[in-house]
Amino acid sequence: MKPKVFFAFFKQLEKDSSTFVYQADFNENITENLLRLSEFNINNIPEISKLNNTVSFLMAECFQNIIHHSDKPKIKNRTNNLPEMFLVRNIENTIYISSTNLIENTKIERIKGQLDIVNKLEKAELKELYLEVLTNESYSEKGGAGLGIIEMARKSGHPITFDFEFVNYFLSLFHLQLKLKSKTSPEEKNPLIFPLSHTKEIHDIMYSDNILLAYKGNFSQETILPILGMIEHNLNQTGNIGKMKKVYYVLVELLQNISKHGKKIKENCEGIIIIGIKGNGYFISAGNIVDNKKVSELQKKLDNLKNRSKESLSELYKHNLLDKKPGLKGGAGLGLIDIFRNSNSEIDYDFFSINDESSFFSLNITL
Repeated sequence: MKPKVFFAFFKQLEKDSSTFVYQADFNENITENLLRLSEFNINNIPEISKLNNTVSFLMAECFQNIIHHSDKPKIKNRTNNLPEMFLVRNIENTIYISSTNLIENTKIERIKGQLDIVNKLEKAELKELYLEVLTNESYSEKGGAGLGIIEMARKSGHPITFDFEFVNYFLSLFHLQLKLKSKTSPEEKNPLIFPLSHTKEIHDIMYSDNILLAYKGNFSQETILPILGMIEHNLNQTGNIGKMKKVYYVLVELLQNISKHGKKIKENCEGIIIIGIKGNGYFISAGNIVDNKKVSELQKKLDNLKNRSKESLSELYKHNLLDKKPGLKGGAGLGLIDIFRNSNSEIDYDFFSINDESSFFSLNITL
């Protein structure tokens, strides 16, 4: 992804405390890492920390809904084999959870009817309906789907936003979005609103740019490990061990780089990372906030590495490894050298001014 496009994507999510978007392989093994990532981010914000259990439940429900209730085209092509997407965003004191998946058009009327019903009911009425469906087991042809919708409405405490986007004669994209807000949170004078149309725009970007995963938020060991777990699972599906090791190694270096060298704001080291498919390989775009005073020095180091051949980079790596030469921030700078050594093509990087004190540093690698 080009630096300017990457920065534009970051700006779209700028007001978010954390954002996670996933459009890769959906299965049970991803759920645990997803919940670990969410748990850390929610516990990190006192105003919404009490929502943790509810958010975890609803995230798991949406994720399971994609796994068990998505439909696939019988004959797949680029225009009808549209990918599923899971998204969770924390904006101010509100959390949005969204899912997108294909469903057969013959199911739309039934699902729309269920959602229209639960959106009109009060809390006590939803509980009564839940018990009725649980007893009669007659709400859905797929067992849990009806109960799942009722539970989403009960737990979120807000109407469920949804839409069906026509794909072809047989299929449509089913967009669903939940909103949660802490009851103890003060009412903002001008609360930010995240409409369903924005989720659709993100789905379009993820699809058109072949993005598998995007995460924006605080980068610490607690967030790095779940992200690595999800990517490792997807890389294992490729069966290319050599490619898998290279991508995983560079990804670790980039995540560690953001965690160690990104500018801390209110004790958080904020950054963003995107991983996607490009040709027969992968691209990784990583970005973080840097102090304007460090931009010039970092630019010179990057220019120096960019102008070196693979052989020269290997020599520099060995030299710094033996001499333990100080790098960007007290370390040997070996990670950055290794990223340039492993890239299959020219690395793009750039700096974008945010204000008088900070800039956004973008580093984009193809593997």
